[in-house]
Amino acid sequence: MNLKTSSKPAWLQHFPLHPFLFAVYPVLALLAFNISEVDLSSGFRPVTVALVVVGFLAFILRLVHRDWRRAALSLTIILILFYSYGHIYILLKGVNVDEFYLFRHRTLILIWVGGGFLILWQVWRKPINLATATSMLNVVGLFLLILPSFQLVSFFLQSRASQAQAAQNTQTLELEAGNEPPDIYYIILDGYGRADVLKDEYGYDNSDFLNTLRDWGFYVADCSQSNYAQMQMSLASSLNFNYIDALNEFEHLLMETTLARLVQDENRFGIQNADSELFRERTLFALDKLGKLSYIKEPKFVFVHLIVPHPPFVFGPTGGPVEPAAVGTTKTRRGARQYRDQAIYISNRMMEIVPKIIAGSTRPPIIVIQGDHGPTIPSSPQQRMRNLNVYYLPEANAPIYSTITPVNTFRIIFNTYFGQYLPLLEDVSYYSNYDDPFSFKPVSNSCKVRQ
Repeated sequence: MNLKTSSKPAWLQHFPLHPFLFAVYPVLALLAFNISEVDLSSGFRPVTVALVVVGFLAFILRLVHRDWRRAALSLTIILILFYSYGHIYILLKGVNVDEFYLFRHRTLILIWVGGGFLILWQVWRKPINLATATSMLNVVGLFLLILPSFQLVSFFLQSRASQAQAAQNTQTLELEAGNEPPDIYYIILDGYGRADVLKDEYGYDNSDFLNTLRDWGFYVADCSQSNYAQMQMSLASSLNFNYIDALNEFEHLLMETTLARLVQDENRFGIQNADSELFRERTLFALDKLGKLSYIKEPKFVFVHLIVPHPPFVFGPTGGPVEPAAVGTTKTRRGARQYRDQAIYISNRMMEIVPKIIAGSTRPPIIVIQGDHGPTIPSSPQQRMRNLNVYYLPEANAPIYSTITPVNTFRIIFNTYFGQYLPLLEDVSYYSNYDDPFSFKPVSNSCKVRQ
């Protein structure tokens, strides 16, 4: 029986566009599904990278197969395997027999690669009606793109009208004529915990540090908690003075659903393997410059994120170097001791730097020193939410309170110094772990408020 292909457009049979269609579809589908949470431009780079990589691989496979259509067929199979790996891993990773998990990366990747080679071997060796396969895959690829493309175009047209309306309602931050806005210093000490955590878990009493800040006019939020347990979400929330209500990191989500998840999981804690001497130099440079910015006469917003006392551990209690082998985690006894040493060091450095900032400012500056979260306590991971949180808000009666969380930091600053009327949000802490960062669990604040 002869297959009739003459009724189909010739280009469907002879031009293998399907690898490019299949490469773009997962990106567009994911973008369309999350379009209300991400900007349309978030998909530009993944689409560009996908098209460039597919073009390069198509050229390489053409040299192997000596036929464009057979090369395209192999490439589409590779793309299907690549894009589906993350989904299959998420589906199967919990399957276990007596707590022995059957489908971890080390087993699933062998199955995936082995199965892929078998399929590609068949494509290479077996006779295949390439005209029919090319036509069918082209049609399927085009069909797959219809729905996400329609969703994206529809959302774009609707959002233009909404953006025009929003622009009319935008508020600006204005000061009265003749008033000079204060400098704002927002200093993040990564992983710096609340005083009770440092004392109870690490044997470090930082009351000298906190009392010194109080003597200088700082308000110490004794019962503060962070809003999120991980740096990316914590800073995104505080700098946007709002909560993260849904997943909005498009490229991260795309990585989670492809074979790239294997690489991502293997390198999740890569920062702890950073070159210790280079890390020390960068941190010391930032600390040195932080107290010397008075030469910038214009009003300034200074954002400093110091990865201290968080690992890697590169400072002793007096600032001396730590052996490279000591780079690690707070989950071990040795790591806990080194975390304490770095907390001691950075506390002392802050007591040196803060007076320089205040003395060098023409108008008393706003200074906020926060931990983006606290340290990891293996026996009680939710204590990670208890963070350092201190405020220097001069020349104003700011409504600071003991249980404030970072999400309200800039709401109070804008209301107090820039004439805004932003409502304060409820202070809520959401814990999540690295394996499932957007699976949030509310953490109550059991701290007794200091009167």
